[in-house]
Amino acid sequence: MSGRRLSHEEKMELAGIESALCDEPSFRVLSSEYGLVPAHGKRRRAGSWSLPAALWCAVFLSLALLVLATATSAPPLIAAFAVSYAMTSGLLVALVRQWCARHPDGPEN
Repeated sequence: MSGRRLSHEEKMELAGIESALCDEPSFRVLSSEYGLVPAHGKRRRAGSWSLPAALWCAVFLSLALLVLATATSAPPLIAAFAVSYAMTSGLLVALVRQWCARHPDGPEN
């Protein structure tokens, strides 16, 4: 890219093209088959993957600190593990609350 930004008119033109493509049934079917656009007009939220990713990072950090703390019995590592364990538990609770808010009827069978 040249680093040049789009003008307001160009942005409006691109928005019009995108809107026309989203209204086109054949494009909607094709793009949902290949995962380009969520099906049925549902849009993905910007931060929908940030909480699960943070939870996995916290789990791996907690496990690493647990191994190090048990191997060395160093008080700073034990304290760090306790903090990371609490953080992981809090993230897990937040993820479950987010899931419950999205699925108020529970899991579908």
